[in-house]
Amino acid sequence: MWVSLIERRESLLALYQDEVPGLENLFLHEIKITTGQDLIINIRFDLRKLPKKIPKKWLDRSVNTVQITLDLVQAKIEKIDLEKSISSVDNIIIEQINDYKRLILRDASKAEVLTLRSTWIYLSSFSGYQNTLNLS
Repeated sequence: MWVSLIERRESLLALYQDEVPGLENLFLHEIKITTGQDLIINIRFDLRKLPKKIPKKWLDRSVNTVQITLDLVQAKIEKIDLEKSISSVDNIIIEQINDYKRLILRDASKAEVLTLRSTWIYLSSFSGYQNTLNLS
């Protein structure tokens, strides 16, 4: 599963009690590229599936969406299809290839929109919020 390939995953595993959903049918919010000695790419997206046991403070705030940010460190862009809309991404695949990780973003038709590789993928943050726009 994808979560086994990322660093700092413990809090996400605790939230979902080891039943972290797959990265299908999601909503992509942002891709940010930070240049420097190592290229860092941040990807922020919403998961549709809430944990079975929702934290009390999330219940109090009527949380209906989990937002995750992943940081890809020592990243490289392998492929980008500018003909496709990045906002149409609804599926992410993370796989281990030899000594690096590959992250593939696909649209609803399963066409590859963006392919990245990195040495490390970190769970930067996750939070719950009330999605009133129903974007995800």
